[in-house]
Order: sequence, then structure tokens, then C-alpha cells
Amino acid sequence: MIFKPRGYYTISRGECVYYASRDHVLLNPEMTDGSGLAFLIPTCRWEQRAVFNIERADPTPEEEAQAIFAYYHAVGKPRGDLFVVPAYRFPNCIEDTCENRAALRAIGATWV
Repeated sequence: MIFKPRGYYTISRGECVYYASRDHVLLNPEMTDGSGLAFLIPTCRWEQRAVFNIERADPTPEEEAQAIFAYYHAVGKPRGDLFVVPAYRFPNCIEDTCENRAALRAIGATWV
């Protein structure tokens, strides 16, 4: 049985499965191709966090710019800085199965 944390939802990206908090806004649900996921994390703790679908494990500079633009459009400009961080860097956001770890390594996740 796979453990799914309470208060989280599953995001399936190709062969990779991630978890995101129900509080996170999904900025581009229409993007179905690709395998990666990035979190948009503002430095202010009370600001809204978001999720952005990307092609590979790490976002390209173009994808980072698109993610920030989508965040500004959907949520508004945060008071502090906004960081785009690949989801695989957060171990608790990855479904811990052998298949998922292999899929993450295949798309370029380095330490999984």
C-alpha cells in the first residue's frame, strides 16, 4: 500500500508521481506533456505557494519565466522574492516507489 499524506493531492506527470499540498495553486493544469514539476515558493511565509508543470526534472530559464508570469497573473505579485524550485528536491513530495525513483532518474533528477 502506498502512503498518501493527508491534506495532499497526487499529481501524475508522465511516469512520475508527486504530492502537492491542497493549499498550492496549480498554475498550468492544461500542460499534459512532460514529466517535471516545480514549486513556486515566496520568501514570505503567509504568501500563496503554487505548482507549475515543466518538461523535465529541472526548469529551464524560459520555464522559470513562464512560471513566475503565471504566478503573477493567477495570484498576484508577492511581497518578497519568488523562487522556482524543482519538486524532486523535496523528498516528501515524491511518491516513494522503485518505479517512481527510476522515472525521476530517467528525466534527470540527480539525487533520487
